[in-house]
Amino acid sequence: MKNRLKVSWKKSVQTRHMIGLIILILLTGGSGFYIQEKSTEFAISTAYSEMETKTQYFMDIFETELGHIYKIQTEFFGDTKLIFIETPKTNISEYERRGYLLSVQEHLWEITGISTLTNGAILALPESNYWITNGAISNITEQRGEILRTYVSYGPGILHYHEGQYFMVVKSYMKAQDSDLPMHSLILFFSHDKIQKELEVLLGTESSGAFLFNLEEGFYISAYDNDEMAQAVQKNLTVDKQGNYKAIQRININGEKYLVCVTAKGIMGNLVQYIKEETILLPIRNFQSQFFVVMSLMIVFSIFLISYLKKIIHKPIQVLMDGFERMETGDFNYQIDEEEKNEFGVLYEGFNETQNRILKLINEVYVQKNLADHAQMKQLQAQINPHFLYNSFFILSRRIKKGDYKNAMDLADYLGEYFRFLNRDSSDYIPLREEVQHAISYAKIQESRFSGRIKIEFEELPERIEGILMPRLTLQPLIENVFEHGLYNKLENGLLRVSFFVTEKGAVVSVEDNGEECTDEMIHNLQQKLFSKNDGEITGIINIHKRLMHYYRGEGRLIIERSDLGGLKISVVLVNMLV
Repeated sequence: MKNRLKVSWKKSVQTRHMIGLIILILLTGGSGFYIQEKSTEFAISTAYSEMETKTQYFMDIFETELGHIYKIQTEFFGDTKLIFIETPKTNISEYERRGYLLSVQEHLWEITGISTLTNGAILALPESNYWITNGAISNITEQRGEILRTYVSYGPGILHYHEGQYFMVVKSYMKAQDSDLPMHSLILFFSHDKIQKELEVLLGTESSGAFLFNLEEGFYISAYDNDEMAQAVQKNLTVDKQGNYKAIQRININGEKYLVCVTAKGIMGNLVQYIKEETILLPIRNFQSQFFVVMSLMIVFSIFLISYLKKIIHKPIQVLMDGFERMETGDFNYQIDEEEKNEFGVLYEGFNETQNRILKLINEVYVQKNLADHAQMKQLQAQINPHFLYNSFFILSRRIKKGDYKNAMDLADYLGEYFRFLNRDSSDYIPLREEVQHAISYAKIQESRFSGRIKIEFEELPERIEGILMPRLTLQPLIENVFEHGLYNKLENGLLRVSFFVTEKGAVVSVEDNGEECTDEMIHNLQQKLFSKNDGEITGIINIHKRLMHYYRGEGRLIIERSDLGGLKISVVLVNMLV
């Protein structure tokens, strides 16, 4: 150290300062352009992600609803009363036949009322010559026969368009006696205005839009009437080598760039959402202007600082280095006389304060470690799915549109409890009873979404374990996983069970289902990922496992196994830290 202090300041200190400041100016300027590019990329990427999430979720709702409608249509042909009346030779009285006809018409009303998108239906029975609609029961005329031939020429299972009508067809593959028409046909019609109204949910700013189209069927539905911009977007969409529309696109229309998200083709065709790029980048443009002003000020300040550092500083540094040398020997009581009246006087004062605070800093290291642990917990907890809000309010909106106000109010109450729990100022760790109550609110919301297809069972929480502290938002994501993966395709008799077990060290909470989607291989892969040292993939379940391991110092964890119900079983191991 003493040999280094004998080196001329011009060669060691001042020169290094000047070079360092010049490099800092260059790095600051370069970072400005780098931040500009990266911030733009991030904004566009975030916009794409949000658009993709919203459009895919919206399309999934459409697809699920139409698939459910088609299934109910198909099951309708198994109605015994329909079988009696579609065969003229059936040995029943006219009074009975009339009653059966009215019952079938009532059933037709029920099918029409399943969805807010439907607009009427036609049931044609050529062999018995019945033409049944929501409003009337009549006979198949020659004109109606031609209309029916047009509709049944379309394939089943998808949404079709013909002469201003949107419809789905379910038909028998058997021909009626002495006719080229199917033995029975059911045509369900959908409203253009109702579909358009649903698309308005995807609208954001005035420079955004959404539309649904199917080139093969020849229909196009936009959230706006006479949407010329949407038509221009549709014409400029690009396809891949397989002829499919690219999911994420960036197109140019009349000199303006637009971000576009396209879903894969399904029952209803392709759903497209678009937004003007400038709308997304406007806040960044404002930030960039401010940044360049700040950078210019930094350059001016750096030039001034370089000129000031040209003054002799070697001797004051020698005094400071002597002080550091005594600090190295452990003499924390040494103080430098603050004779200098310039920047070095400030340095001397800082050195003396450092000597007085050095022991405090040792203790603060421990505090900083705790803060780092807290930050890590916040980071892990923030990975919990943020898109539940879209789903919740969409279901609420549909209920209100249907006039189902009681269930809408119940759902609104559960939503209130759910979001009050998420947004209140509370500890990161809460008693088990509060977490369970939040999970129940969430499960009730999801139960509404699945319309009686899934049964929820919560065992009674034992009193002796209800006060165990645990990380917030632990059970809800596990239940969400059941609904989104385990029971999503369960059309009936779905079961979600939450049970509690008291252990010597705490408790075990098990979430299990009777879903059929989870294979033994998938369970094995999940078990492997829980204890993998690779942090490249942090899914929701892995997130929860890490939080439990972090909070309970390695004693808390998740256990994944096959449920006795037939589906997946995830058990949460909790430790009573107060014992």
